[in-house]
Amino acid sequence: MNKLSNLKILSQWTLVVLLLIFCVHYFFKHEDELFIILDINLIYIFAIIILHLFYFLIQTYRLNIIMEIISGVKVSYYCLYKAFMLGKFLNKFVPQAGTIYTGVQLKKTCNLKYTNFASGFIFFTWFDIWLNLLIAATIIYLTNLKINIFSVHASNFFIFISCLTFITPFFLYKILHIYSFNNFLLEKIHTKIKEIVNLILLVLKKPRFLIKISLLGLLLYIPMCARIYIVFLALGHPLGLASLIIFYVLLKMSQHINITPGNLGVQEIALGYAAEQVGIGVAEGILASVILRILAYICLIVNGLSLGGWDLLRNKRYAQDVEISS
Repeated sequence: MNKLSNLKILSQWTLVVLLLIFCVHYFFKHEDELFIILDINLIYIFAIIILHLFYFLIQTYRLNIIMEIISGVKVSYYCLYKAFMLGKFLNKFVPQAGTIYTGVQLKKTCNLKYTNFASGFIFFTWFDIWLNLLIAATIIYLTNLKINIFSVHASNFFIFISCLTFITPFFLYKILHIYSFNNFLLEKIHTKIKEIVNLILLVLKKPRFLIKISLLGLLLYIPMCARIYIVFLALGHPLGLASLIIFYVLLKMSQHINITPGNLGVQEIALGYAAEQVGIGVAEGILASVILRILAYICLIVNGLSLGGWDLLRNKRYAQDVEISS
């Protein structure tokens, strides 16, 4: 198992190095395009940071509603915000430990069961991906943007992926209720996964809840789309609505589906390719990704340190929580 884990880590970082070499090579050949970054007004940078912090607040509020509906337990917004932010902070230094830390802290402070936390977190991610893909497909279709992804029109591509995303828990529900295992450990894991899927499907039967989190999902569009618009504006390329949504979906998918650690290199190449497709240029896409990534890290690290992140890392208190959860 350790060999497989080490091989995975090695392959991920090898891919990071190759992608970063590509980016460096590109700017080595197009040196003049790199200096665009020197003309950025600091007001734009400040605006992106404020919007990022605002995004954290709404995102936590939305997660708070989901956790309370799934668990039936009153979850303190501040406790969730602190645990969620420290978890995200910790994940930057010790991958996956942050998510475990968040679950353990919510168990301690709000009596939130691990299964309920896992269900809420998975539902949060799943619903977020589905909603964003659906909205993106609708906007691209209505604006009639001529852009293809893997030779398929972007709106059709996003509709197809959103449909696959939506049916996933229903498909899992059927599979999990068909098969069982004789092995005790495998059956225990099977039972836990089945319980999580059942909880997710249960909350889908609550229309008022779904409307509320959908509206909050739309509200989250504002700070994130504003950040994307501002960073491209700072680089001299104000975006149209459809192009803006393309970049939004790519960044959201990058948050949820990691090919490399933090999708380092992958996100930059993806935004560079998308920027070229919408007629802006590879350099601007890569630079926009780098700027957004650096500012996101700054916001997260400052936020994490203000909530006690340094003490958490220095004393390795997270290690106790990882041990408890296992």
